[in-house]
This record gives sequence, structure tokens and C-alpha cells, in this order.
Amino acid sequence: MRTALFSLTATFALTASSVSGAWVYEGSWGKEGSGYGEFDNAYGIAVAANGNVYVADCFNERIQYFNATGSYLGEWWFPFGPNGISFGPQENLYVSHSDGVLVFTSKGSLITSWPCGRNAWALDVGPKGDVYVACTSADCIQRFTSDGSLISSWGQEGRGNGQFQAPWGVAVAPNGNVYVSDFNNVRVQYFTRTGSFLGKWATRTLGVAVAPDDGKVFVCYGAVRRFTPTGSLIETWYSDSRFGALSRTGTRLYVTGNNCVMYYRRVKPAVAPASLGRVKALFK
Repeated sequence: MRTALFSLTATFALTASSVSGAWVYEGSWGKEGSGYGEFDNAYGIAVAANGNVYVADCFNERIQYFNATGSYLGEWWFPFGPNGISFGPQENLYVSHSDGVLVFTSKGSLITSWPCGRNAWALDVGPKGDVYVACTSADCIQRFTSDGSLISSWGQEGRGNGQFQAPWGVAVAPNGNVYVSDFNNVRVQYFTRTGSFLGKWATRTLGVAVAPDDGKVFVCYGAVRRFTPTGSLIETWYSDSRFGALSRTGTRLYVTGNNCVMYYRRVKPAVAPASLGRVKALFK
């Protein structure tokens, strides 16, 4: 009977561990090259409301898009080398490049553009339509209206709160808080939608993404790390990752890295595991 108790106790421990690690690998697509579905430095990534996945194929100077599992759907030329991408109002795609931002329809028709002049790298569009751009050369975050009017900016070079050294990633949470990947300071900082400092935590970071349903924060750089909105680590898994984006339901995570796209699925347990006390009670 002791053997049986040990076996069930071990099973409980494994089950509890598996339900706390909620994301599983599903698949990948892409390789180095210039053909359809191939990449030369895949950077930013964004997921449309219909589940299609858009990738900033930087050195190939184009945007490619695919269905949710990687079947090629189309592309358009982007002469500046796209860096960050994000969907905004009316499902328009916002794309940052070295000098500014361009806005397209989901099929690649240009709608508008505006300059930043500060090496615009990553960008994200908030729930109210404001566009946040991480400017690496000026170590700041710029905030624009959805049509390109500058609202405000914050940050400068340094190591203090609200200062940056190469902000490579930016993501906006459902509540409007703004998360910034502060690359050379090896940390994530987060702010109100208007730039007031809220907090920070140490982690290796390049890209950052926020789940649209529960506000959990995903940090990409050599591994994917999932944090609570205030920086408590939840789980880590190895992935040669750079930048990430989640589906609108928050159930799929897509990351770019090593000239491919990898995707993961959130798994929820059908039945909560029994407590260890209840398991032991069976053998009293």
C-alpha cells in the first residue's frame, strides 16, 4: 500500500506541475531565404482578428502573411525594412521602420505614414488606438494618435526609473499600461498609458507581448518567459525567440526567431487535480 501511495503522490505532483505550465508547442514554419514563407531576419509579428499572422521580414523588405498554422497567403513590398508591426483601429496594420511609421490595410494598401526620425523600432497600438513607438537611438517612447499626431514622449538614456538603454520592444496591456523591453538595462519597465512609471523587474529581454485576456506578460530573448503583470515569473521555456504576439483570444502565442515562426497553444485542465490531502486520505 505504501508503494501505491507513493505512485499516486508522484502522479499528483506531475499533474499539478503540468497544469501550472499552461503553454505547449504546436508547430513552426519558415527558414532562411527569400521565397514564399522564407525569411531574412524576421522581426515583428502581429495577429489579425481573423487569426492570420503577419511577419515583418526585415532584410527581404516585405510583410508576409499566413493563416494561423503557417500556410502562405500573400505579401507586399516594404522598401525601408520593416521592424515592428501591430494592428490598430479598423484592422489596419501599423509598421515601424528606421525613420517612422506606415499604416496599411490588411492586404497591403498604404493608408498614411508619418516620420519619427529617431530610429523607430518596435511599436504597439493600445486599446484606445494610441500608437506607442520604441525609439532606440533616442532611448525614448513616443505616443501618437492613430493618424500620426504626436501626443507625448518619455524617457532618455540612463539606468534610472523611466530611463532606457536601447528600448527594443513595447507592448500595451488591456488596461492601457505600457511595457517596455529595456534591452541593455536587462529589465522590463512598465508605465501608465501617459508614461508615469509604475514598476520594473530584471530579465533578459528583446521582445515583449501582453495577453489580451488576462494581461500576463511574455518576454522573448533566447527563451520565452511568462510573468504576472507586476513581474512575478510564472513559467519559462526554451525558444530561440526574438519577438512575440498573441491571438485575440489569448490562446495562441506566435514568436519569431532563427528565421522562422514558432507557435504555442494555451492548455487549460479539464478537471482540477485532487489535493494531496485527499489522495492521502484514500489510504488511511
